[in-house]
Amino acid sequence: MASASENERLFERYRETRSHEALNALVTQHINLVYRIARNVARKVPCHVSYDDLVSCGQFGLLDSIEKYDPSRNTKFDTYAKSRIHGAILDELRQWDWVPRTVRQRHRRIAEAADRLQEMLGRPA
Repeated sequence: MASASENERLFERYRETRSHEALNALVTQHINLVYRIARNVARKVPCHVSYDDLVSCGQFGLLDSIEKYDPSRNTKFDTYAKSRIHGAILDELRQWDWVPRTVRQRHRRIAEAADRLQEMLGRPA
Protein backbone atom coordinates (compact mmCIF):
# COMPACT_ATOMS: atom_id res chain seq x y z
CA MET A 1 0.00 0.00 0.00
CA ALA A 2 1.32 3.42 -0.88
CA SER A 3 1.84 6.13 1.70
CA ALA A 4 -0.66 8.96 2.04
CA SER A 5 1.67 11.45 0.37
CA GLU A 6 2.26 9.13 -2.61
CA ASN A 7 -1.48 8.66 -2.90
CA GLU A 8 -2.04 12.43 -2.86
CA ARG A 9 0.60 12.92 -5.55
CA LEU A 10 -1.06 10.28 -7.71
CA PHE A 11 -4.44 11.98 -7.35
CA GLU A 12 -2.91 15.33 -8.18
CA ARG A 13 -1.12 13.90 -11.22
CA TYR A 14 -4.30 12.22 -12.41
CA ARG A 15 -6.41 15.36 -11.97
CA GLU A 16 -3.88 17.49 -13.89
CA THR A 17 -2.97 15.13 -16.73
CA ARG A 18 -5.69 12.44 -16.84
CA SER A 19 -2.75 10.06 -17.19
CA HIS A 20 -3.65 6.40 -17.72
CA GLU A 21 -0.60 5.40 -15.70
CA ALA A 22 -1.80 7.41 -12.69
CA LEU A 23 -5.31 5.99 -13.05
CA ASN A 24 -3.96 2.43 -13.25
CA ALA A 25 -1.81 3.03 -10.17
CA LEU A 26 -4.79 4.40 -8.23
CA VAL A 27 -7.00 1.48 -9.26
CA THR A 28 -4.28 -1.02 -8.35
CA GLN A 29 -3.83 0.57 -4.93
CA HIS A 30 -7.53 0.51 -4.09
CA ILE A 31 -8.87 -2.60 -5.87
CA ASN A 32 -8.89 -4.54 -2.61
CA LEU A 33 -11.71 -2.28 -1.42
CA VAL A 34 -13.79 -3.53 -4.32
CA TYR A 35 -13.06 -7.19 -3.51
CA ARG A 36 -13.85 -6.73 0.18
CA ILE A 37 -17.13 -4.91 -0.44
CA ALA A 38 -18.20 -7.38 -3.15
CA ARG A 39 -17.47 -10.27 -0.76
CA ASN A 40 -19.61 -8.66 1.95
CA VAL A 41 -22.49 -8.02 -0.45
CA ALA A 42 -22.22 -11.55 -1.91
CA ARG A 43 -22.96 -13.01 1.52
CA LYS A 44 -26.31 -11.21 1.60
CA VAL A 45 -27.65 -11.83 -1.91
CA PRO A 46 -29.05 -14.99 -3.53
CA CYS A 47 -26.54 -17.55 -4.79
CA HIS A 48 -27.45 -16.92 -8.44
CA VAL A 49 -25.78 -13.48 -8.22
CA SER A 50 -22.20 -13.90 -9.35
CA TYR A 51 -19.37 -12.58 -7.21
CA ASP A 52 -17.56 -11.58 -10.40
CA ASP A 53 -20.53 -9.47 -11.47
CA LEU A 54 -20.47 -7.72 -8.11
CA VAL A 55 -16.74 -7.05 -8.53
CA SER A 56 -17.36 -5.60 -12.00
CA CYS A 57 -20.00 -3.24 -10.64
CA GLY A 58 -17.68 -2.29 -7.81
CA GLN A 59 -14.90 -1.49 -10.25
CA PHE A 60 -17.16 1.03 -11.95
CA GLY A 61 -17.83 2.53 -8.53
CA LEU A 62 -14.09 2.74 -7.88
CA LEU A 63 -13.46 4.48 -11.19
CA ASP A 64 -16.30 6.89 -10.49
CA SER A 65 -14.94 7.64 -7.03
CA ILE A 66 -11.47 8.34 -8.46
CA GLU A 67 -13.04 10.76 -10.94
CA LYS A 68 -15.15 12.60 -8.38
CA TYR A 69 -12.90 12.55 -5.30
CA ASP A 70 -12.26 15.99 -3.85
CA PRO A 71 -9.42 15.99 -1.31
CA SER A 72 -10.28 19.54 -0.24
CA ARG A 73 -13.25 18.11 1.70
CA ASN A 74 -10.83 16.56 4.21
CA THR A 75 -12.14 13.04 3.69
CA LYS A 76 -9.94 10.02 3.26
CA PHE A 77 -10.26 8.49 -0.18
CA ASP A 78 -10.96 5.02 1.22
CA THR A 79 -13.93 6.33 3.18
CA TYR A 80 -15.33 8.10 0.13
CA ALA A 81 -14.66 5.18 -2.21
CA LYS A 82 -16.30 2.59 0.06
CA SER A 83 -19.65 4.34 -0.12
CA ARG A 84 -19.38 4.87 -3.90
CA ILE A 85 -18.40 1.24 -4.54
CA HIS A 86 -21.14 -0.13 -2.30
CA GLY A 87 -23.67 2.20 -3.90
CA ALA A 88 -22.66 1.15 -7.42
CA ILE A 89 -23.12 -2.51 -6.51
CA LEU A 90 -26.51 -1.90 -4.89
CA ASP A 91 -27.70 0.21 -7.83
CA GLU A 92 -26.84 -2.59 -10.23
CA LEU A 93 -28.55 -5.21 -8.05
CA ARG A 94 -31.69 -3.06 -8.02
CA GLN A 95 -31.64 -2.88 -11.81
CA TRP A 96 -31.35 -6.67 -12.06
CA ASP A 97 -34.25 -7.25 -9.66
CA TRP A 98 -37.61 -7.27 -11.41
CA VAL A 99 -39.60 -7.54 -8.17
CA PRO A 100 -40.62 -4.18 -6.67
CA ARG A 101 -39.21 -3.34 -3.25
CA THR A 102 -42.68 -3.17 -1.68
CA VAL A 103 -43.33 -6.79 -2.68
CA ARG A 104 -40.05 -7.84 -1.06
CA GLN A 105 -40.94 -5.90 2.11
CA ARG A 106 -44.37 -7.58 2.32
CA HIS A 107 -42.82 -10.99 1.77
CA ARG A 108 -40.29 -10.36 4.54
CA ARG A 109 -43.03 -9.22 6.97
CA ILE A 110 -45.11 -12.33 6.21
CA ALA A 111 -42.08 -14.59 6.75
CA GLU A 112 -41.30 -12.86 10.06
CA ALA A 113 -44.91 -13.26 11.21
CA ALA A 114 -44.83 -16.96 10.28
CA ASP A 115 -41.60 -17.39 12.26
CA ARG A 116 -43.15 -15.71 15.32
CA LEU A 117 -46.24 -17.94 15.07
CA GLN A 118 -44.07 -21.03 14.77
CA GLU A 119 -42.19 -20.04 17.95
CA MET A 120 -45.44 -19.36 19.84
CA LEU A 121 -47.24 -22.51 18.67
CA GLY A 122 -44.27 -24.85 18.65
CA ARG A 123 -45.24 -26.14 15.21
CA PRO A 124 -45.21 -24.82 11.64
CA ALA A 125 -47.72 -22.04 11.11
